[in-house]
Amino acid sequence: MKIRKFILIQLIVSIIIVFIFSGILSYHIFIKTYDPKHRCELYIKPTTAYDSVINQLAECFQIKNRFLFESIANYKHLEQKYKPGYYRFDKPLSITQVINRLIVGDQTAVKVIFNSLPSLQHLAGIIGKQLMPDSADFIKEFTNQETISRYGFNEETFMVMFLANTYEMWWTTTPQKFVERMSVEYQRFWTIERKNKAEKLNLTPVEVSLLASIVEKETVVEKEMPIIAGVYLNRLRIKMPLQADPTVIFAVGNPKIKRVTSKMLEIDSPYNTYKRLGLPPGPICLPSIKAIEAVLNAEKHNYLYFCASPELDGTHRFAATSHEHSKNAAQYRQKLNALKIFN
Repeated sequence: MKIRKFILIQLIVSIIIVFIFSGILSYHIFIKTYDPKHRCELYIKPTTAYDSVINQLAECFQIKNRFLFESIANYKHLEQKYKPGYYRFDKPLSITQVINRLIVGDQTAVKVIFNSLPSLQHLAGIIGKQLMPDSADFIKEFTNQETISRYGFNEETFMVMFLANTYEMWWTTTPQKFVERMSVEYQRFWTIERKNKAEKLNLTPVEVSLLASIVEKETVVEKEMPIIAGVYLNRLRIKMPLQADPTVIFAVGNPKIKRVTSKMLEIDSPYNTYKRLGLPPGPICLPSIKAIEAVLNAEKHNYLYFCASPELDGTHRFAATSHEHSKNAAQYRQKLNALKIFN
C-alpha cells in the first residue's frame, strides 16, 4: 500500500515537472517576446551563410539562450528553408514568429525611388543600389532587344516606359520583374483621359514623353514647364524646328555644357533639333511625371521663343517675335560674357 502511494506521489510529481517544463518551453517558444534593441533589418541573399543569419538575429533580438534558439531553428529546419529577402523587425516577436517569417519568406517591401535621369545606364545604377540584383543585371535587361520589342518600344524610346516615381516592391525583385512592373505602371498612367489629351495635341504617348524630356531639361522652375511646353507645341504646329539647346547638349554628349556655341549647332545628329525638324528619335532624359503633365496641360499662348533670363535665376523670358527674342537673347549673352562663361 505504501509502495503504491509512493509510486503515485512520484507519478504526480513527474507530471507536475513535465507541465512546468512544458510551460517554460512554451513560454520561450510561443509566448516570450524578443524586442530588437533597434529596428532590426536583415538583407539575406541566396549566398548568405546560415551562421550569418543566426548571428544577426541573435544580436538584433539580444537572444541570451542561444541553445534554445538554435534548437528550435534546427527543429524547424531553418537552415534548409530560409528564404532570401529583406526582413525588417520593429516590434516584439516570439522565437517561432521570427523563424516562421524567414521560412515562408514574409519579406518587408522596400521603397524604390528614382527621379529624372540622363539614361537607362544611370537608372540601372540607381536601382542596383536599392534592390538585390546588381546594376549590371539591370542594364543587361534594359538593353535586351527581345525585352524592348516585347513591350512595344525600340532602343531609342524604351526609356519612356520607366516613369520616375516611388514604388514599393520586394528587395529580391529580378530585372525581368522590375521591367514588367514598370510596364504595368506605364499602362496604368496612360489613362483614356491622358491619351485623349495627347491625341488633341496630335501626339502619341511616346511623343509626349519625348517632348517632356526636353521640357525637363529646359527648366527647373515647375511653373514654367507648361509655358515652355506650349512654345514647343506652337513650333511643331507650324513645322518650325524646335531648336532646343538641351537636345544639342545631348548630341554633343557633354552634360556639363553651360553655353551652346554656333559650332555645336552644326553637329550632325538626329538629336540636333536645330538641323532636324520634329521631335528627336528618343528622350534626352527620363522625364518626370510633372514634365509629362506639363505637356499634356500645356499653356496656350502665342510664344514661339524663349531664352534664359539674364538674372540667371533659372527663369526664362518669352517672346512671340524673333525681334523681341533677339533683344532678350542679347541681354543673356552679355551676362554670360561678363561672367566669362563661354562654353
